[in-house]
Amino acid sequence: MARTKNKRPSDPQSATRAKTVTARRALDRNLAMLRSPADRWFFFLEQSGIGGGALSLTLLFVMYVRWAVALNPYSGAATPPMFGDYEAQRHWMELTLHVPISQWYTHDLEWWGLDYPPLTAYISWLCGLIGSWINPAWFALDASHGYESANSKFYMRATVILFEGIVYIPAVIGFVNRWYAGQSAVKRNTATLLMLLQPALLIIDHGHFQYNAVMLGLTLLAINHFLSGTYVLGALFFCLSLAFKQMALYYSPAIFAYLLGKCFREPSGQLLFLRLGGVVIGTFSALLSPWLTSSAALLQVAHRVFPLARGLYEDKVANMWCAASVVIKLKEIFDVSTCMRLSNNTCLPPIVHQRLPATDAHATAIRSSQHLTRLLLVLVPGAREVDLVARAAHHAVARQRTALRAVAHKRRHYVSAPQARETLSPLLSSFLALELGRQLHAGRRPDTCQVPIVGLLRDHGGLARARALRFTAFAIPGPVHGGQCAVERQRVPCVPGVLQLPAASRGR
Repeated sequence: MARTKNKRPSDPQSATRAKTVTARRALDRNLAMLRSPADRWFFFLEQSGIGGGALSLTLLFVMYVRWAVALNPYSGAATPPMFGDYEAQRHWMELTLHVPISQWYTHDLEWWGLDYPPLTAYISWLCGLIGSWINPAWFALDASHGYESANSKFYMRATVILFEGIVYIPAVIGFVNRWYAGQSAVKRNTATLLMLLQPALLIIDHGHFQYNAVMLGLTLLAINHFLSGTYVLGALFFCLSLAFKQMALYYSPAIFAYLLGKCFREPSGQLLFLRLGGVVIGTFSALLSPWLTSSAALLQVAHRVFPLARGLYEDKVANMWCAASVVIKLKEIFDVSTCMRLSNNTCLPPIVHQRLPATDAHATAIRSSQHLTRLLLVLVPGAREVDLVARAAHHAVARQRTALRAVAHKRRHYVSAPQARETLSPLLSSFLALELGRQLHAGRRPDTCQVPIVGLLRDHGGLARARALRFTAFAIPGPVHGGQCAVERQRVPCVPGVLQLPAASRGR
């Protein structure tokens, strides 16, 4: 009689552990397919054990891209007689180096007269001083007009990258660390990379040649301090941004309203108001001090920085007014004061009636001033949450429901369907479940999980619906009692941008 071999009973814990590992690997593979190239790159670094150097590699790469863009011709290269914006910036270094400070805004206005605020002039003086130590011919008064040697161009390009590294890049890193605090290093590094590779800023600053990153960096530093609650320092940095380039005024209504609201809501609001007023007055007084001795000199600075006398448009502003001027000479029909009144009267009604929607966005765009640098104002920070592809997310969740359950069970968390006042689409539910499962799988506590939902909600009903939604019990932690997971349902408000899950009360 053949002996039967007794089989050892399989270990339930080992089997569960093996299933969980398999589920995690499958989930990682599917998530890697849905990530952006930047996500996949940083995910690879994390898996390779060199994630700690990801930020350094990011900075080296963005510097490489900047120098690659800088190798191309700039605005006005070898194009006399005016040579473009590059010559304007070079000439301001020449001007501030050789001309008395009282004449900075009056000297030779026909050849790229200075028309930026004083902080730009001071930085131009510093760059001109250092450059003249290297080669005085680069910034010789009048004789250097249109100077374009290879070494001088290298120096000018280097100053743009240097000031970006001093002001803008640290501001971006600080913003990412605050905005994505508590999230994975992969997400923070991806956001940093996307913000620093913003194409418009690369083309305008390192291709066309300007120093917009200084203005944007100072504004971002101000926002960082606002997020940290240091409002006075934030106001100081925003004043410096305004003093560097007047285009930062586009941000001022929002920042003014924000700080004014803080003065009303903070316990020591009156003191905060006085401190904010003091830092604003003190900053601009210090920067304008060389011209405060004469009202005529101060008015000349204002005249150059805000050139209303130039008319409705200037040079090559690409909008309807330039096209119409070929046939209708508006500058000859109306004087400047009339154009100013017409502009004011046509701009005020939409501002007063804020709830009235625009009838035609295209018609508004072609009638607005479309200077290239204004595009930068709406592209900071420029790194939104990248929504997962809708169809891919839906199928990934359909394939990985078992994996999600296994991960949730292993972590002793419960993943349930959302309950809301409005019916959520299966797509949105799948997206939320997939993202929560990914974060739980990464080892995050449920009370720190954050799900980017604004993008999908915008596509499924708009932000008004996003504010009205109330979610319950996505991934509420609960201890296991008798093989069952205790789940406490909680009403969770939807914060614009992320869904923050609260910590549940522990069962007794």
